[in-house]
Amino acid sequence: MTARAPIILDFLARNAETADVPALITDFQETVRKLGIAVSAAGATAGIGSERINRFFFNDWPQDWVELYMERGFIDRDPVPIEARRRIQPFQWADVLDEPSYRLEGAEVVAVGNAHGWIDGFVVPIHGPGGYLAIDSLAAREKLTLSVEDRALLQAFCFFIHDRCRREAHLSQEPPIQLTLREIECMQWVATGKTDWEIAKLIGIAPATVHFHVENAKKRLGLKSRTQAVALLVLRGIV
Repeated sequence: MTARAPIILDFLARNAETADVPALITDFQETVRKLGIAVSAAGATAGIGSERINRFFFNDWPQDWVELYMERGFIDRDPVPIEARRRIQPFQWADVLDEPSYRLEGAEVVAVGNAHGWIDGFVVPIHGPGGYLAIDSLAAREKLTLSVEDRALLQAFCFFIHDRCRREAHLSQEPPIQLTLREIECMQWVATGKTDWEIAKLIGIAPATVHFHVENAKKRLGLKSRTQAVALLVLRGIV
């Protein structure tokens, strides 16, 4: 058993029944620091192209770095989310140093990050329906030496906190989404790429009725496109 294992296992055991998610996040962040990791963030994105919707569950990176990251447009060039989109397995920053996303524009992001003291990190991609992509990201100010056991435990660690965050709507302080059961059913099929005609055949109603329910769902959500509506419902754990 590695030195990190008891710390992670103790966190999972003591929080198995924890209902207070903000307190759980605080405990997670404190536990991360015991593992030799400086900061952590968990966020999710869903949708396609310009209609992609993003949100953070938590993020304790220093504010000055966050501001610089946004001002320099690093969000579109950062190799970490780029690699997370095409990987299923967790990865360490060093694992992708030879990838094109590092060798091209991403090299600047890495260089500036290193200059600010961000030396290494561990990333857990979480993929779901409707283009859902979550990234749990841990960053360190020194090189991380992670065994196979460390990686597996860190993956379980991040999956645990992400699952709790995603299920707790109050974290976002957003109003609850109120759709009818039929609207939700139709939007679930929309999320799989089905047309109104195909959905109608599947659930036994007229295509015009499917269209009515989908349009009504979009109206309730205050969104103009099906892609945006699906993305929001995926992020909120409804479809």
